Amino acid sequence: MRKLFRLFFVFSLVFVLTSCSSDDGNNGGVLSSEKDILSFSIGETDFDIDDENLIIDGNTPYCLGIDTPVNLVAPLITISDGASISPASGVAQDFTSPVIYTVTAEDGSTKEYEVTLEVEEFEYELGDEGPTGGWIFYIDEACAFYEEWTYLEAAPEDLDTQAWSSVIDEEIGTTEEGIGTGLSNTLAIMEQVGHTTSAANSCQEYFPEGHDITEGEWFLPSKDELDAMYENLHNQTPPLGNFAGSVYWSSSEVDDFTAWTQNFGSGFQYDDDKDFNFNVRCVRAF
Repeated sequence: MRKLFRLFFVFSLVFVLTSCSSDDGNNGGVLSSEKDILSFSIGETDFDIDDENLIIDGNTPYCLGIDTPVNLVAPLITISDGASISPASGVAQDFTSPVIYTVTAEDGSTKEYEVTLEVEEFEYELGDEGPTGGWIFYIDEACAFYEEWTYLEAAPEDLDTQAWSSVIDEEIGTTEEGIGTGLSNTLAIMEQVGHTTSAANSCQEYFPEGHDITEGEWFLPSKDELDAMYENLHNQTPPLGNFAGSVYWSSSEVDDFTAWTQNFGSGFQYDDDKDFNFNVRCVRAF
């Protein structure tokens, strides 16, 4: 399972004083004592550095994908001009234990940064009951969406069967099929000229009884999200999710007149007319 890591930086100072003379090869110049880490990043995540308190912010989460071992994390580091750092920037380190980075100034004085990766286990696994009483059917193990969400949860119940949209003969043209696109698809359906009702709108207005959910949090799943719901819930032994063995709408459009559906009896996906009444199961990301 994917894990989320938080970097905690413990700051310590070790100064090694050296003397210099006018014939030390520096042509009488003063050797710099600057020895700071100016930036520290892993992947797309930049960690904040507080110069006043001499710390690097340990509250910044970094998501390490399932395919990246903890002993192969390679931070990119920039330091003061003229200084050097060991271990070097961009070199993979084994963060199963603390790593000491030593920055050496031109004058030979040094500053040490102790860097610790703390593993934060995830709370849910596929098929677990989610916060609203539904089921977890997708986990972002590749860290593609970790700044926005980690899990997709299927609602605890179906809505009434209904048409895809009241607009049945106009192509939206912007809906997508992949994981993470269900919400934007849902909003695009509702923004159609002439739209009055839709499965998408029903999901946006859905509130599971007894749970404090923000308005608009639920959406109609995309084609791939619907398939993940089928594979990771209904197609398990025993089946999870209390799904009907019939057809469900996705939010992914095919053309002017049809949109993608999935038959939960066979598992196959089809393009069906937008005015057909099919099952609806809403999802949320958190």
